Amino acid sequence: SPGSRSQPRSLHCAVRPQNVLLTEFDQPVLADFHSAVALGEPSVIGFHETSAHTAPEMLLGEPLGAATDVYGLASTLSEIVTGRAAFRA
Repeated sequence: SPGSRSQPRSLHCAVRPQNVLLTEFDQPVLADFHSAVALGEPSVIGFHETSAHTAPEMLLGEPLGAATDVYGLASTLSEIVTGRAAFRA
């Protein structure tokens, strides 16, 4: 319907500082979509690289949702601000 927001159909699943690049105008862009999965799919154990920015549901092999990428984004922003990861992998 007009005015409604479209919902994402896939998840990046690897939002971490190494995958945030800057354009020539210093605008951040997200790169490295090799780990992307369809919304609601379970993570595959061993498929995703484990990092300090990996959401708990990915580590547990549970269905993934928007919160998966939000977790990675929040963790990434925390590291940018503080200079260190909030959690160790």
